[in-house]
Amino acid sequence: MPPLLKLENVTKMYGTTVVLNDISLVLTDRARIGVVGTNGVGKSTLLNVVAGALPADSGTIWRKPGLRIGLLGQAPTLPTPDATLADLITFSLENVRALEARLRDLEIRMAASEVVNAAEPLATLLDEYASVTDLFERAGGYSVDNRAETLFRALSVDVLPHERPFALLSGGEKSRVALALLLLHAPDLLLLDEPTNHLDRSMLTWLENTLLTYAGAALIASHDREFLNRVVTGLAELDEHTHTARLYAGNYDDYREAKNLERRQWQETFAMQQAEMRRLKLQAAETARRNDNYRAESDGDKMAAKARKATHEATVSRRVRDSKMRLARLLDEAVEAPPHDLTFTATFSPERTAVGALITLSGVCKQYDGRTILDDVSLILDSRSRVALVGENGAGKTTLLRILAGNEKPDAGEVWHSHAARIGYLDQEQEMLNLNRGMFESDADGQPLFGLDEQAAKSFLLYYHLFRATDLNKRMNELSLGQRRKWQVARLMAMRANVLVLDEPTNHLSFDVLEGLEAALQDFPGAVIAATHDRRFLQVHRAWQGDVYRLTDGHLIRE
Repeated sequence: MPPLLKLENVTKMYGTTVVLNDISLVLTDRARIGVVGTNGVGKSTLLNVVAGALPADSGTIWRKPGLRIGLLGQAPTLPTPDATLADLITFSLENVRALEARLRDLEIRMAASEVVNAAEPLATLLDEYASVTDLFERAGGYSVDNRAETLFRALSVDVLPHERPFALLSGGEKSRVALALLLLHAPDLLLLDEPTNHLDRSMLTWLENTLLTYAGAALIASHDREFLNRVVTGLAELDEHTHTARLYAGNYDDYREAKNLERRQWQETFAMQQAEMRRLKLQAAETARRNDNYRAESDGDKMAAKARKATHEATVSRRVRDSKMRLARLLDEAVEAPPHDLTFTATFSPERTAVGALITLSGVCKQYDGRTILDDVSLILDSRSRVALVGENGAGKTTLLRILAGNEKPDAGEVWHSHAARIGYLDQEQEMLNLNRGMFESDADGQPLFGLDEQAAKSFLLYYHLFRATDLNKRMNELSLGQRRKWQVARLMAMRANVLVLDEPTNHLSFDVLEGLEAALQDFPGAVIAATHDRRFLQVHRAWQGDVYRLTDGHLIRE
């Protein structure tokens, strides 16, 4: 199958920092390649380089002539700063409408060309008509209105007021609008940066089915393991240490199996090499001090004894030299020690684990703009609670979590917190982070933002492999979304909370941290309530025998 796009030895740097190193990749029609790697490794940079939004510093990028590329990850291009949703829809359809207008114009001109002495030859007009028709069909022009209706309904864009300025939409609404408009444009190559972050269960299923039948190709950066399992035909892993890319065939489970095998083989090779190095060092040391092949002569022949001793010393010297030479060669060809992954290996250590209820909600109600979000909601969290909170976008999950955490008051009902409850809250949109501060600066009251002094906080992050030493002096606005998420998780650990209130905790996290988080939560001796759309996280949660509650029409229903 002929390629749509080729990357050959592409390198991208920011200053003196190498982000992408000698990347080669081929995308063919209908290929669906996932891009995976730790947070901040360069997945978004790769998508932007492929799109042409960022220039490569070296290497070549070949794109099929006429290739139409669509990138999800940046805000849609706004015709005006105060553009409304209706403006964006009109703007996104300009190309299709222009092609349609050209077709109608050509049809009029072709009809006129049939008149005797027409100024334009019919053959020329027919060639142009065929070319424009091909462009119109590739853009989905004949079905664009029906597709727009389907897309907007599937992603709940149809319920948004079209006169509302795009800037006033929530983060999730902006993401869904951008995805809908991108798919409406129907590019030959989709570049999707974390497309599932703000999609509920029905939207996820719809997007998966759409991508499985998509006529073009897709390059998808995602941390959603179940999504990758169902959609991709291969995964390109960006290595955090070498910044190179390696392609793995199959889905996420195939990739994890291959990675686990590689890691075992790497560890075995490293262990064998280290054992051989120790053996050669010991052999050289023992040979130098042992005297096994030399015995004093009993006949008193001093000349013979001296000769034999010299022979012995030469033999010892040769053996020691041989051992050292073999050791030197081994050191030159040494296998690097397997790197420590940025793994969340912590066990949460609550300051106090209470007996009985930690938080109780009774008859809680909440309304926004006359719309009931929570209606007579009651819930008890004790030290053994494991609760997953599910529901459609806008169902009120975040509102309920904010009320549980004490960050928002209900309109009616009671919220009771035990004096022993120490609540750690992880917000979804990272709105509680002050991006203008350093990672370890103090707040206005002089309290450390991380809960520890700077040196202790840095040691904490390094101990759990959540950050590399080179990242510790960055300011919050210099961190990627995933790095900020890891900072939030680490802060929860450091504050020794015994109630964890987590709003979409798997968003923006790489697989190593994600799987470490799941393991840590399983052993956590306090209460956990997490709002999530992550299907793999829910599978793990159910394996813990945790409770699942669905929030729908303001009511909390146990599944």
